[in-house]
Amino acid sequence: MDIQQIKIIETIVVIVTSIGLRFLVTNLLTRIAVSFDFESRRRKMISKVINLSLYVLVILILLGIWGVDKNRVAIYLSSTLAILGVAFVAQWSHLSNITASVILYFSHPVKIGDSITIKDKDLPVDGRISDIGLFFVTIKTEQGEKIMISSTLFLQKIVQIAEEKKVEN
Repeated sequence: MDIQQIKIIETIVVIVTSIGLRFLVTNLLTRIAVSFDFESRRRKMISKVINLSLYVLVILILLGIWGVDKNRVAIYLSSTLAILGVAFVAQWSHLSNITASVILYFSHPVKIGDSITIKDKDLPVDGRISDIGLFFVTIKTEQGEKIMISSTLFLQKIVQIAEEKKVEN
């Protein structure tokens, strides 16, 4: 066997392994999401992040197999990260909102559909969470208004979750 055939076999093994790993991780994620009662939208977002990470890892492994010059890849990646870094510093609130959204997804007790009250002396808000996005939390009030609060600001507020009323049969 020559080197090209070995590289092709290694590439096929990496791709097949990544497909199997993606299937395994997706099934595990579904079981965990069901046990923790995550909404389907939250499951999709987590799945996208995991899939993106897996794709990046596979691309890096394939670049290594095919012998792409590591110095050129490092220069390209560092240049891209530098540009992104400058963009994020220019729009720091975007980065903090994305981070706050990740915290809301994984460790905040509120979820879509919860009735909440935001305890704020200037502008108290009563309503139901209709969406938790990457930058904003959308709350629908009883009057039908949609109020959008940035994820960072939402984490800084005192939020009271209304207790669910149990219906007895």
